[in-house]
Amino acid sequence: MDDIVLMTRNFASKTLGDDIVDGFPHALRVKKKALALAAKLGGDIKVIEVSAYLHDIALESTNISTHAIDSANNAAAFLKSIKCPQDLRTAVQKIIKLHERENWDLSEKPKTIEEKIIYDAETAESLTTLGLLRHISTLKDMKYTNEQIIKSLDKFISQNHDSLFFDHTKNMVEYDYRLVSEFIRAAKKDVL
Repeated sequence: MDDIVLMTRNFASKTLGDDIVDGFPHALRVKKKALALAAKLGGDIKVIEVSAYLHDIALESTNISTHAIDSANNAAAFLKSIKCPQDLRTAVQKIIKLHERENWDLSEKPKTIEEKIIYDAETAESLTTLGLLRHISTLKDMKYTNEQIIKSLDKFISQNHDSLFFDHTKNMVEYDYRLVSEFIRAAKKDVL
């Protein structure tokens, strides 16, 4: 394993902790999905791997709505501290910022294969059972009612699925997407 990738992995492991939903295991799942996509679609593996490890590095220490920007800045600072080349730091910082749709505007959306792969890997992860637990936990912290959570989940699932860049990703999440969609339909009948 490359020294920068290894130092990044170690830093992310210590910083994120072992929480199964939000911690380092989440970063590992995103990395695994991203590398599976890269195997089919191409892209710079080092950039993808470093970005996957660091994409949520500020999640626990910041506001959920600004975590991608804060994570991007923290990642850039960490990579600079380990003497990572400027081009890699810049690419990783942009990828991390763009892994959340809230940071897109008319002039800045994922364009490179690496930006799209990390976005799709994180979004695919959000459509798994653990990803939905993560979303529900956030909504509970925001004091949503059960009815509001069900409505939000329905919108969250369809928007995330529809926003995926690659058919490969849609194929990757198809089983989870159908399973979760059926669950939400049943919950709507019970709750709404």
